[in-house]
Amino acid sequence: MSQVPASLDSHLTRRLIRDDGPLPEVITDTLAAQDAMKRHTTRATMAVLIATALHAIATGNMLPAFVTEKDGSMRELPTICVDSSEFVVSKLKDRGTHQAFGVVTNAQDFMHILRLYVERELTERKAAETARQASRATA
Repeated sequence: MSQVPASLDSHLTRRLIRDDGPLPEVITDTLAAQDAMKRHTTRATMAVLIATALHAIATGNMLPAFVTEKDGSMRELPTICVDSSEFVVSKLKDRGTHQAFGVVTNAQDFMHILRLYVERELTERKAAETARQASRATA
C-alpha cells in the first residue's frame, strides 16, 4: 500500500479534523494541493472514495471518465464511492462523475469485506502460481 500515491489538502483536512496546524506532509497551499491531486487523478486506473464527502466530491470532479490502456484502447475508469449517506453518492454522480458506482454502507464494514476478498484473491493467485511452477518442474 505504500506505493499508492496520496495527497492531503489542508483546507479539506482542517474542515474534517479541525486541526490547529497542518499534519505532516499536508499541502497548505490550496492551489498547489489541487495540482497535486490532479497529477494523481490523471494517472488513476481505478478510484475508491471512502467516507469523506468533501474529498470524494473534489476527487471525483478531477477524475477522467475514461482511461487509455497501453494498447491504445479506452475504457471507463472504475470509480467506487462508499459512504453511509446516499447524499454523498448522489452528489458525486450529479456533479459529473457518471461512472461512479455507489455503495451505501458503513465504511468499516466495506473495508473489512474488501480486505477479506483481496486476501482470498492473493491466496488463490499464489496457489495457482505454485501449481504452475510444480507442473513445469515435473514436465
